[in-house]
Amino acid sequence: MSKRIVIAHLPWEGKDYLVHTLAEGERPVELTALCREKETLLGNIYVGRMEKLAPGIRGAFVSFAEQQSCFLDLSRVKEGYLLKKAPGTELHVGDEIVVQIQREAQKTKLPSATAELSLSGSALALYYGKPEISCSGRLLPEQKKRLKALGSRIFPELSGGSLPFGVIFRTASADASEEEIRQEYLELSEKLARIVQYGTMRSLYSCLYRASDVVPELVKRYAPSVSELVTDDRETYEICREYLERHDFHDCRLTWYEDQLTTLAKKENLEYHVKQALDKRVELPSGGFLVIEPTEALTAIDVNSGKQLGGRKNTFLYSVNQEAAREIARQIGLWNDAADGERNHITGTEFAAMSDEELLGRVQELKIMSRARPLDKQRLVKLLQQRGEVVAVTGDGTNDAPALNFANVGLSMGSGTSVAKDASDITLLDDSFASIATAVMWGRSLYRNIQRFVLFQLTINFAAITICFIGALFGTDMPLTVVQILWVNIIMDTFAAMAMASLPPNPEVMLEKPRPRDEFIITPGMARTLFICGGIMVAVLLGMLFWWTITEGGLTVRQLTLFFSTFVFLQFWNMFNAKGFETRHSVFTCLGGCREFFLILAAIGVGQVLIVEFGGEVFRTEPLSWMQWAEVIGFTSLLAVSGEIIRAIHRKRKQLR
Repeated sequence: MSKRIVIAHLPWEGKDYLVHTLAEGERPVELTALCREKETLLGNIYVGRMEKLAPGIRGAFVSFAEQQSCFLDLSRVKEGYLLKKAPGTELHVGDEIVVQIQREAQKTKLPSATAELSLSGSALALYYGKPEISCSGRLLPEQKKRLKALGSRIFPELSGGSLPFGVIFRTASADASEEEIRQEYLELSEKLARIVQYGTMRSLYSCLYRASDVVPELVKRYAPSVSELVTDDRETYEICREYLERHDFHDCRLTWYEDQLTTLAKKENLEYHVKQALDKRVELPSGGFLVIEPTEALTAIDVNSGKQLGGRKNTFLYSVNQEAAREIARQIGLWNDAADGERNHITGTEFAAMSDEELLGRVQELKIMSRARPLDKQRLVKLLQQRGEVVAVTGDGTNDAPALNFANVGLSMGSGTSVAKDASDITLLDDSFASIATAVMWGRSLYRNIQRFVLFQLTINFAAITICFIGALFGTDMPLTVVQILWVNIIMDTFAAMAMASLPPNPEVMLEKPRPRDEFIITPGMARTLFICGGIMVAVLLGMLFWWTITEGGLTVRQLTLFFSTFVFLQFWNMFNAKGFETRHSVFTCLGGCREFFLILAAIGVGQVLIVEFGGEVFRTEPLSWMQWAEVIGFTSLLAVSGEIIRAIHRKRKQLR
């Protein structure tokens, strides 16, 4: 069936709209209407200013023009988008930030914006961020493999990480030539680089990019695969003609529609299709219908059988179910009539009749499974896991329990059955999917805090064991007494655990990729930190012991007290390095949210001073002068300072990449 793009004027409720339609035969499968009298904001990029922070919903309100504001989801803000500030620093009211409008205002809701800047072409989409090559989920596995290999060859700067751009191969890239992909990449990368460059220099409320100035999205996306493009808008005609010529799309015929008797909108019956798209009731071919009620919080969809057209009842309901599943998927954007087909939709009966070997080659392409039984859902989960996927399942009924139990992550609803709750890993008490992100953030933050505690523990134990072993090997006196070691263990076990557990969850963890399921808790980065910090401690402490032994022939109580205090304060400052592990900002930021951490550190410091000053023979200590305390604290603080400098350099390098 031939596909056409129609772009036509449509008078609607006293306003002039430009309607973009992708049609298969006589039926439109995609439809977009833009008011010509009102400038669209969708896709535009602005220099905005933070007006108000909303930590409770991890968002902010940003003004992007005079008397115009938008909502920004802060959980998706990454490095490189903040203006005139160091990347990774905490956001404050008044900060300038580059935002892109991703959704127009709806009723009482403000426009929604993102800090993930992106530009789209027909075959590629470029975004500013981590330099990597990825593919659309609609592409087949073999197509993804071929395109990624192609991208590594023609985008070597991305593969090497020398440019801060990421590339996504869109569905249309499967039919595009290498030269077309290369040319489109050069155009998009030049535009995006210019936006990024000007974004750091332009004044507040500047518009860095207007999406309305470019070829409509439908044209860019489907020009390689459509047979005809028809329009009655002169400006659009000229833009499309230039675009098709530049990209050498000779198979797409461009037609200027001019008829004094019948408008293009009337000829294509666009008014009817627009009314149908806005109607709450969606008719199904079998005679059933959907009732779609959008609200500000959610969209409710009711499936009705309508009037039975004849035949057996079970057959009729079966057809309604299949049609409803596909129509709902189309309405929410999961299903594309132009790209998806029967291979992407399966019924429970068909699924049960196929063997595992047959399904393994198809399971990753499935988008809809209708009339599925409980064991069908469970089997689907197992097959996806066999293909190496990490599977999450949501459900609220007893029939969802098998799939919830076998999924890597089972999410049940608070309003669901007790069976579903028992089978799941997480229960959403408020039935809100937004809570999933909160749960993931808490889980990742907890895991990260455990890693920090393990890192701190291993570093101190490594230093203590090495010192005691080498000291005994060379015949030096025992540098630490049993009572002193007990105090060190209290610091390591009790105080350190309390300090790391008190660190609040950090939204930054949501910017990281999911860790592999088989990843060891001690990562290569932890191992490097362990040996570097532990090595510095060993070198400093052994150097003190050997220097005193060589120069003075032995160790006095005062020298052992200095050794003991140095050892403890090295632990004290090393807690900052543990806190700063895998963070995108300085450890000294967000001081108010880490109050408990700093109180515990203060308890360690005060406790050490009291033990030294009043411990006497019990702790084998002598009081130190204020000058000696200043030397011990100042010298050992270099461990935290050097760690902070190294992390700052590392963050700067990542920013430059």
